[in-house]
Amino acid sequence: PDDFQISSGGSTLGAAAMIKIVYPIPMKGKIGLAPYIGAGWQYLKLGSNGSGNEWSDTGYSDGWTEDAYAIPICFGLDLDFGRIVMSVEYRYLSIYSGLTDYESDGRDAWFYNGQPGTSIILGAGFKF
Repeated sequence: PDDFQISSGGSTLGAAAMIKIVYPIPMKGKIGLAPYIGAGWQYLKLGSNGSGNEWSDTGYSDGWTEDAYAIPICFGLDLDFGRIVMSVEYRYLSIYSGLTDYESDGRDAWFYNGQPGTSIILGAGFKF
């Protein structure tokens, strides 16, 4: 069932890189617009302690690690306010796969291909 807990904690570490093509639109006034498209690479390492497991017969109780890989594509808009830049982005994970390792439990690693996913990202940055 979806409401069962399989872990009470763990760790996450990730990295991503994107190459964006930006087209700044010349505007009069205080706000600059810069639409963009991009593609990149994304990696995420997840670790679970397995504690608090309600599925004692599944073998999750010893914890596991998971490596997830994705190739995101995106489009968005940068709003330039001078020293502050705000971004609105739509990101689609076009290819997503991963590897789950249960070796602490004596089981073999499991490779899978995940479903593509989407996200909307809001961001802000400062110019120096």
